[in-house]
Amino acid sequence: MNNVRHNLFERTHKILSRMVFDAGMYLQQTEFSCQNQAKPVIVRMEDSIDFFRYHIIHEDALIYNSIVNAAPYIVALMEKANARDLRMTTTLDEKLNEYNSLCIKQSFENFGDEIRAMYFSYTTAVLQHIHTESKVINDILFSLFGDEQLVDIEMQLVRQMFAPENNWYARHIMNWITGPEIISWINGIAANGYSNEVEQLLATTKPAIPSERWQVISQNFSMQVA
Repeated sequence: MNNVRHNLFERTHKILSRMVFDAGMYLQQTEFSCQNQAKPVIVRMEDSIDFFRYHIIHEDALIYNSIVNAAPYIVALMEKANARDLRMTTTLDEKLNEYNSLCIKQSFENFGDEIRAMYFSYTTAVLQHIHTESKVINDILFSLFGDEQLVDIEMQLVRQMFAPENNWYARHIMNWITGPEIISWINGIAANGYSNEVEQLLATTKPAIPSERWQVISQNFSMQVA
């Protein structure tokens, strides 16, 4: 019987894939000459870009640092790929920023064609990133660390979310995973003895999601919620 190992990337990868597919679905249906259609899908694309960028700069940097001594060549290759992906996010941001300056129908049509092609390439890059980390980086992590050590690393990632400037990241996490996924995650942290982190995560979670959803979710935590 195979035991499922603790996966540091599971939650972030799940959210990233959901965000890029969600934005891509709306993108295919958007008429950019209609601002009421275009603005929301641009926000969706920007959110996915910001989330991916945060993942690379903050989460990957910490995780890769934990394995660099054992696998320096792999880490160097991943960092090179991540640098390329960050350049792609910058190019996408610059293209999206052009939207407000468009003024004629042909410009809107050209913009739509270009941004769809660019976002498709971006989606491909994100999925390749997810695949490589799931298959390669996780194998290295599993060979080096036990599950308790992996939870310790995850807690370092979680603590980054408590900074006020990262509230937007916590909000996206809580709004892109399901109620049962939130409950399982927070109860898992509590089960591993990180009561202080649970309290801070609950404090971060409550204002990040609609109050009705919070009421349903909070009733299912294994520890007492204030």
